[in-house]
Amino acid sequence: MGRSSPSTVRIGIVGVGKLGTYHLKNLLTLQKEDQRVRLQGFYDINEDQARSIEEHFGVRRYESWERLFDEVDAIVIASPTTTHAFYAREALKRGLHTFVEKPLCTDLEEARELVRLAQNAKVVTQVGYVERFNPAYRTGCLFLKRQRALFIQAERWAPYTVRGADVPVVLDLMTHDLDLLLATIPHSLVEVAAQGVQVLGEGIDLVYATLHFEHGVMAWLSASRIAPVRRRYFQVYTPEGLIHMNLLTARTRLLRLTSLEPGSLPTDEHLSILQVREEKTLMRRSPQQAITLYQYTFYPARGNALYEEMKAFIEAIRTGKESPVPFWHSLRVLEIAMQILYVVEINAMKQGVLQGVHTWKHP
Repeated sequence: MGRSSPSTVRIGIVGVGKLGTYHLKNLLTLQKEDQRVRLQGFYDINEDQARSIEEHFGVRRYESWERLFDEVDAIVIASPTTTHAFYAREALKRGLHTFVEKPLCTDLEEARELVRLAQNAKVVTQVGYVERFNPAYRTGCLFLKRQRALFIQAERWAPYTVRGADVPVVLDLMTHDLDLLLATIPHSLVEVAAQGVQVLGEGIDLVYATLHFEHGVMAWLSASRIAPVRRRYFQVYTPEGLIHMNLLTARTRLLRLTSLEPGSLPTDEHLSILQVREEKTLMRRSPQQAITLYQYTFYPARGNALYEEMKAFIEAIRTGKESPVPFWHSLRVLEIAMQILYVVEINAMKQGVLQGVHTWKHP
């Protein structure tokens, strides 16, 4: 790959707002743990914010992104979504390993261009779909590997904030669940039905979507950034039962009609299960017939998903292997997100009042 396996990985950051500062802190931690990691510096167009971060963390502030790009091997782009494509394009042209916060960008043609540039540059790319590193999802994956998804349901609700409101909620929040969905279902999308409304943000704030895939697999997703409470879960129905992943509490629950055999639990080197609780409920279908419902609750160590995400990016650079969420995968996520938005915008009046339910079908 372009600048693969350098003895010391010099990393820069573009954008040190809330999320960019988290990445900066995690890179400082990784730098302390591994002398082969160096946080070279950062660039932010907001000079007051940049000076504040420089003074507080003692990390070098670059006055131009060009100078920063010339002195690093890899770049983390955490600037506003509308600037992702520009900085990513410039990074790839320079042969830099490139991490971009989600979504990759807001335009399909730009996303396709970035995928082509990445393939030509032969560098590591990754998009910040941090839920991949959520202990609840990682626990669920231990069982998803051995089961077939029939139906998937996901909800992602959050109170309104200004951050992220410059793009529709599909690109701001639902995109996380679309990433998990595509990581779970290997089949092609066939049909989309969706509806949503615009209330406070510059784009759609609330969306419900039903997705139909080949082989009869369905998914139902909802995302809201105007909710009174936070909710984040991803659950998969399989022939063996239900796998419920609470992405807020980092707990995973299994509901099934058969018990787990002792010692049969799969393992993951990146995951530490602290406790497993088993409950059995006897349920009568009729006076003559009863079934036992087994419920298992897994309590993994919480950890720091953003830290694990950045660690995976650096490890991919070191080994020359593909990252967990490369640009080409994120393009697929963006394609489905845009199909959902297309359907929603047809359904909604200019004031945000729904006209009805419209569907998109694969041509």
